[in-house]
Amino acid sequence: MFNRAQRPQTGQAVAPGGSAAVQLAGQEAKAFARLGDVAGLRDALARGRTLLDSMATPDRPDHHFVVDPHKWDFYAMDAYRLAGDDQLAAHHTRTVLTLGAGPDGEKGPMRMAEARLTLAAVAARAGDLDQAVTTGVGALGAGRKSLPSLLMVARQLDVELHRRSPNESAADDFCEALREVN
Repeated sequence: MFNRAQRPQTGQAVAPGGSAAVQLAGQEAKAFARLGDVAGLRDALARGRTLLDSMATPDRPDHHFVVDPHKWDFYAMDAYRLAGDDQLAAHHTRTVLTLGAGPDGEKGPMRMAEARLTLAAVAARAGDLDQAVTTGVGALGAGRKSLPSLLMVARQLDVELHRRSPNESAADDFCEALREVN
């Protein structure tokens, strides 16, 4: 039986190069974050980044099964949010938001919504309940959504808000906005 962190490693052994291996390194980093293994998280991110840097820039970075260099910050953002490293999570989140802003609007609206939820989680952990709720509710209002992923991150924020501010109506406001998305 494999633990969560070993499953991506097995996939990387089967598909040792290319986008699949990079995506699996990102998933491995998130698994290590959930296990509380920050050294494993950093190692997985470093291996994935090295592999990504060795690859040519993709012709179709919008293809679902291709990892464009911009997506790597998204993986790092998720992993550091899960690990509770708010400084690095915020750093990668700002990069995701900057790279996703275009002259014709936002690229990757789902990625952008999850980035905003990460900023909301960072604000909640810093004790800024109003900023956390405002940012979180705004993220839930994004047009195009991948609901399973968005809801998973939003539920993590909801838990964080109620853990840190259990009797605050603002935390309940986010919970209500989350219920409306479900």
